[in-house]
Amino acid sequence: MAQLAKADRLVGHCRWVADLLTQGIADVPGVLPPAIAPQAQSSYWYYVFSVDPAVLGVGAAEVSRALCAEGVSAVAGGGGPLHLREMFQRRRAFGDSHFPWDHGDRRLDDVSYVPGTCPVAERYADATRTTAVQLPCNEGITAEDVQDIVQAIRKVAGYYMALR
Repeated sequence: MAQLAKADRLVGHCRWVADLLTQGIADVPGVLPPAIAPQAQSSYWYYVFSVDPAVLGVGAAEVSRALCAEGVSAVAGGGGPLHLREMFQRRRAFGDSHFPWDHGDRRLDDVSYVPGTCPVAERYADATRTTAVQLPCNEGITAEDVQDIVQAIRKVAGYYMALR
């Protein structure tokens, strides 16, 4: 419950960081900021942008490695789709409890998390096929950090564009 009291502030900060990142990379060829539906809001657990290999000549794995070399923590695909992670496969989020999967009238088998359930998420998470680059987005990121990240993205994209 203590974390819930902080939620609005933490999510608000992540949205601020994400807005600055989006503004900073919106005009970079081959770099596509996240698209959020007009009726939705993201909490930005992570900031995920896409690369266009047809424009940059490389995919997310190469861009992520180059960003890491520039000091930016970046991961191609993001380490796997959430629904295929152990917590969801075992349906255990809190110790040995099956809450919330068996809460109330629900049974453990009411929800399925088999591969193929979320094909877009699975494609984005597959480092060999993805166009997605995942960056951290948390309360510790400052405006200066965002400027550094934007500068690194611009540098990496410019480098790959120059090779074409």
